[in-house]
Amino acid sequence: MSLAAQNLSLSLSGVPLLDGINLEVKPGQITTVLGPNGAGKTSLLRVLVGELAPQAGSVTLSGRDLKSWSPVQRARMLAVLPQHSLLNFPFSAAEVVMLGRTPHDTGAVYDRDIVHQTLKAVDGDYLAQRFYTQLSGGEKQRVQLARVLAQIWEPSSEGDRYLVLDEPTSS
Repeated sequence: MSLAAQNLSLSLSGVPLLDGINLEVKPGQITTVLGPNGAGKTSLLRVLVGELAPQAGSVTLSGRDLKSWSPVQRARMLAVLPQHSLLNFPFSAAEVVMLGRTPHDTGAVYDRDIVHQTLKAVDGDYLAQRFYTQLSGGEKQRVQLARVLAQIWEPSSEGDRYLVLDEPTSS
């Protein structure tokens, strides 16, 4: 199965951004979208994960139309690290990572273990008790990466999991 786009077209405010895009991303495959600023890279990612609806074409996830998946099902399979993550609440880094567990009903103890594992995976376990608002830009990016990893950490009964990163090296 895969995450696939067929003949995608998208215009925003009358400006065509995507026209006839075809793409297939298979599990375990790294796919990079390159282009100049304003070329539609972020818009393509937003269509692929269901945040924007294309004017034409379709997106399928594990062989099913993306629209047929509930938001919770999609969240268990597609984790998105946006270009900018604005969070100005006094949460600890561990609490921010715990937000990635929202689509799951696995219990607090299990979820805390995944938070620990994902922070460790990004070399950020030392950040767990620090306030997110007091972290450097790079530390915040590390915590956000742990958050999206926590979202798709264990296998999903719905299908394969995908990590979608928009400008992951920006911080």
